[in-house]
Amino acid sequence: MREYTWLFYATMALTVLRFVWRQMLRYLNYRYLKCHKGEIPERVKDAFSSEDMEQVENYTLARMRYGTWESFFDFVVFLWWVFGGGFLWLYHLVVGWNLSFVWTGILLVGLSTLFFTVIQIPWDLYETFVLEARFGFTTTTLGLWISDHIKGLVLSIVLEFPLLWVALSVIENVPNLWWLVVWGVYVLFEVLIMYLAPYVIEPLFNTYEPLDKEYGDVIREWAEKQGVSVKAVLTMDASRRTKHSNAYFTGIGRVKRIVVFDTLLKNFSLEEILAILSHELGHWKRRHILKQLLVGFVLSFVGSFVVFSLLHFRLFSQAFGITREGALSPYGLFSEMFFLGVFVSGVGTWIQPVVAFFSRKMEKEADAYAVKVMGTAKPLQSALVKLYKENLSPFHVHPFVVRMTYSHPPLLERLSFLAHEEEKLRG
Repeated sequence: MREYTWLFYATMALTVLRFVWRQMLRYLNYRYLKCHKGEIPERVKDAFSSEDMEQVENYTLARMRYGTWESFFDFVVFLWWVFGGGFLWLYHLVVGWNLSFVWTGILLVGLSTLFFTVIQIPWDLYETFVLEARFGFTTTTLGLWISDHIKGLVLSIVLEFPLLWVALSVIENVPNLWWLVVWGVYVLFEVLIMYLAPYVIEPLFNTYEPLDKEYGDVIREWAEKQGVSVKAVLTMDASRRTKHSNAYFTGIGRVKRIVVFDTLLKNFSLEEILAILSHELGHWKRRHILKQLLVGFVLSFVGSFVVFSLLHFRLFSQAFGITREGALSPYGLFSEMFFLGVFVSGVGTWIQPVVAFFSRKMEKEADAYAVKVMGTAKPLQSALVKLYKENLSPFHVHPFVVRMTYSHPPLLERLSFLAHEEEKLRG
């Protein structure tokens, strides 16, 4: 009989509860959308016709159906992988090869990742070339899709393999302080990627060119007036893959760059683009990026120590059927990390509302900053309405779902907030 069986059932209960919770939230949104079917709020009546609303509703429902089936498939596979013996089969297979500690860990991670990547391919293909194409968003080709995935795979190997090798080597050779060293390596890696991404990673997938003077010089001058030194103002060929629009800041320190999707240039005025960038700049000015980084580093520090402390007992490995001798062996660390990780991810679901709350708070602060910079709310309001219309994003969202999961306030709430900020600005 297994020891610590209660941990097995507790982990399963958390996993099932997480799935049921997400389906319930999806159902609430579905019912809410149905209740408001065809209803165009007063604030957006000038921008949305009945045909536009029908398109938004059809797209939203199509994505809901897709999300339901995909999540059910993922849930069934995950149940088999964790509780039905899938991972244990791979674990015993790889451990049976009698490789070194480091290579055993690398192969377990690599083969697990490969398995889930392969089974996700049909869903990704359907989403890109059927669902998104049906509503006119997809502009990518099969060749480009394949190329992106190959580049992503190579990039993962180039970046993650050395990191994993270092982490496992530290665990093997510094058994009492590995959690601290691995945490330090993780922090350095995250900062390094933020510096390198604009120059090394992002150009692998898209072409970046200097924005023409009509827009580029104006945006650069605008940024300098806000006290931000921008190394480059670029346009990205997003239209090769999609018709969705966006603009963002990238990089840190002296490598900050502004990137504008070419799709945004086609349909948005310069004032609207500046309003969007003002919102993004608001995140920098309010130090949201820095705060998120620091919070992430602190939480990962605490989490690393807690995980390190719990791994000593190897209770989860025994709960899932590994013998006490096998669980306490050096290789038992891998199974313990995996099953403990499943348990922690189940607990983490209930932390999401807190994270979402602070994220929405930051978004409002960035919106308020944009109103202050632009001197009016109208450009950002106009840009948001256009983005929602272009992306067929729903603005009839159940308030409970917003509180539980949304990182951004829904459109109608943002429009009202922006109007209130303009009134405050005018006194």
